[in-house]
Parts: sequence; structure tokens; C-alpha cells
Amino acid sequence: MRDDAGLIRYALRRLLQAVPLLLAAATVVFFLLHLAPGDPAAAYLHPDVPAEVAEQVRRQMGLGRPLHEQYLSWLGSVVTGDLGYSFSQGQTVARAIGGALPNTLLLGGAALLLSFLAGGSLGVFQGTRPNTATDRTLGTATLVAYSVPGFWIALLLLLLFSAAPVRELLPLPLTGATSVDHGLMDPGGRVLDRLRHLVLPAAALSLAPAAAVARHARSAVLEARDADHVRAARGRGLAAWSVTLRHVVRNALLPLVSLLGLYIPRLMGGAVVLEVIFSWAGMGRLLYRGVQARDYPLVLGATLLFAALVVVANLLADLVYAGADPRVRYRSSRG
Repeated sequence: MRDDAGLIRYALRRLLQAVPLLLAAATVVFFLLHLAPGDPAAAYLHPDVPAEVAEQVRRQMGLGRPLHEQYLSWLGSVVTGDLGYSFSQGQTVARAIGGALPNTLLLGGAALLLSFLAGGSLGVFQGTRPNTATDRTLGTATLVAYSVPGFWIALLLLLLFSAAPVRELLPLPLTGATSVDHGLMDPGGRVLDRLRHLVLPAAALSLAPAAAVARHARSAVLEARDADHVRAARGRGLAAWSVTLRHVVRNALLPLVSLLGLYIPRLMGGAVVLEVIFSWAGMGRLLYRGVQARDYPLVLGATLLFAALVVVANLLADLVYAGADPRVRYRSSRG
């Protein structure tokens, strides 16, 4: 009970510490956007429009006041839950984000699951066969996969699956989050349609993190193989597979939980680029369009949400790790 209370206090303290972090991120983005050259109102006006009309539009967009007044006004609105109005989307920022966020969470969640399932399995496979030809070959492959940029992998996948022979074998959708007739399908068909559209972007987004997880898992398995309790289990005459599964793999996978907090921000950042490449209707593509249109409220709202997702994801990773390892929970409760 005492440990649980300490864990709750730790979570609350981390959430309170996240407030100034989110404020700092939003402040930096706000001033960088407003100090960049160009007039956001020009994107919505004809070049021959009279100056007084242009000035009226700028006032309607909240751009006619001094910069510090704009910042304080925006900050006050955010505190009350009002993220403003997106002129490029023709709706409130909250509604625009609400329509795009589920797609980003779906893509990021699928990529995270693929990264840890594929990477963890591959790392365990390598760790149980150290210094063999298979281990060296897979080690080289994971190093290459980790080094290749995600956008390049995405372009290669588009080229590969757009080729006629591959399309005949695996007719996967190349772009979009759903098909045009998605709304006309039955529930099972809609789920299948989602999954088919998810394959390529999730594969491109998860490849590099999976390679990194595999290398970490291999090292953890090699370290666990030499632990005292593993040698003791072998000395008791337990079967090799039982020692590997119950003592080596089980203890080697625990440190991988700490990688969650490291790779969730990376997946979020990678999703921005890959959503544009695959025309995936998520937060990344929404943010990209907002930057193109110099839509200040939309860019600020999306950036603030991305920062909040990263903070929450790191906190959840810490709590999962603390819940899995009593020693970490004890230290956290004393923190």
C-alpha cells in the first residue's frame, strides 16, 4: 500500500513538472512562428485586395496587436481549453485535431507494437545464438535498418508495392487511411480496410525502432545468460529451453520497457513525415498543412498536443517499469 501511494505521488509530481515543459515548448514555437518572415493573412487574400480590407482580415485573425498581447491572449485561451480557429481547415483547431488524432494514435500504436514484437523476438533469437553466422548476419541487417531514414524506406515501399508483379501478389493500398467506399462497408470490412491501409506506413515507421530494440534485446539476453541465478538453474539440471524462457528471456525483456519512453517520441516525430508521404490523415499531415498555410492556431495546437503526448507516454513508460520492478517503485516512492 505504501509503495502504491508513493507511485501515485511520483506520477502527480511528474505531471506537475510537465506543465512548465509544455509551456516552454508552446512559447518557443509561438515566437518562432510569429518571427518568421511573411504575412499569414496573404495566403487568404487576393494580391489586388485593398489595404484596408487586408488590415481588417489581419485583425480578424488576431494579427493586428503587438506580439506580447497576442501571446498572452493565446495562452489565456489555451488555459480555458480554447485552441482557436483554423482558417486553413475552416473549423476550430480542437475539431481539426479531434478528427486527425485517432489516425495518428492508430499508426503510432501499430508501429510501436511491431517494433517491440519484431525487434524483441529478433534480439532474443540472436542472443541465444551468439557469435554464429546467423547472429552476425542479422546484426549487420539491423545496423543497416537502424541507419536508413524512415522516409527513404517509405519511398522504397511505395516503389516496390506499386510494381505490377508485387501488386498482383499483394494488392495493398499505397496511400490514404481508408478507401473511398469505406463508409459503405460492413463493420468487418471497415476493420479489414483499415488494417490493409495500415500495413505500409506502420512497416516504414517501425523498421528503425525495431532494429534498435533487437540490438538492445540481444545485449540484454547475453547479459542475462551470465547471471548467477541462470547458472544455478543450469546446475540444477533444468532443460535448456526452460532456462532460456523462464530465466534468461524473462529477465532480459524487462529493461526493454524503459525503451518505451525513448521511442514513442521518435515514432511521433517520424509520423509527421510518413503521414505526408502516405497521405495518412493524421496529426502529422495536419501539422504539415498548417505550416504550409502559416496557420498559427493550428500549428500551435498540434505542437502542444504532440508535446503532451510525449510527456504522457514517457510517464506511462516510467510507471510500467516501476510497476514491473519493485526496486524502481521503491526508489520512485522515496524520490
